[in-house]
Amino acid sequence: MDVKPALEKLEDNKDFKKWQHKSKGTYFSYAFKIPQEMQEDEWQFGFYNPKNDKITTFVIAGGNVNVRHEEDVFKREETKINKVDIEKIKLSFDSVMQKANEFQQKNFPKDRILTTREPTNGKYGNQIREMLRDEKDPQSSSNKLMELFVKDREEHLKNTIDPFLKNSNENELNIVLCDRYYYSTIAFQGAQGLDVNELISKNKNFRKPDITFILDVDPELALKRIEYREKEKFEKLEFMKKIRANFLKLPSLLKDNIKIINSNKTLNEVFEDIKKEADKVM
Repeated sequence: MDVKPALEKLEDNKDFKKWQHKSKGTYFSYAFKIPQEMQEDEWQFGFYNPKNDKITTFVIAGGNVNVRHEEDVFKREETKINKVDIEKIKLSFDSVMQKANEFQQKNFPKDRILTTREPTNGKYGNQIREMLRDEKDPQSSSNKLMELFVKDREEHLKNTIDPFLKNSNENELNIVLCDRYYYSTIAFQGAQGLDVNELISKNKNFRKPDITFILDVDPELALKRIEYREKEKFEKLEFMKKIRANFLKLPSLLKDNIKIINSNKTLNEVFEDIKKEADKVM
């Protein structure tokens, strides 16, 4: 899906229309596409509010539209955020990607990056998404969700992550950035009441990341950031407090290289904290 049909899909979304009605003066300022090898591509659309110098981002992925409510703009203080006129966009996504690939091959020939996430858009991932969307009780279906997440993860590693990483060699470094992974299963299904040691055991044979970032944010703030869209079954304050507590316990439960990042800070500060830790690995 190219930029214009993706933007039209966003404009037809009821949550976006509701937000737009309340957000007079904001304007379309950027579009960003994250291509996926085994999943539906993700589009991000940013809308800038000049009154408070913040940006709201809408994400289209897996047939859903989600919102990241007003965040700091990652820019130099003196930089002006321009309005994008969609009718003046002449390049297709494929032509832009071709230029980007040419630039990367010329300037960074040894690096390839795959962005991916869980649940995936595969057979088991879609079942999970349906349950998260349709069910209301955060305590329900704990064992079923655990089983589906494990199967989805097995498929994800086998079909996407492992083949990509195996192509690394002395001339090319392949890097995977994965959103969620087994840490979320331990935290979420642990909050549902399943035994944490059992959850760890179910995931112990999966590939361990070189580094893991847990973006820690106060649950009240997290809910505020998604207040303009329909909530999923786990997005309830008291349950989210349990989830957060479980995430914060992970460094003491696992031997993985886990870094807790304070995400109550500004976007720029969070970026610098992550970059500092990532540079040590790279």
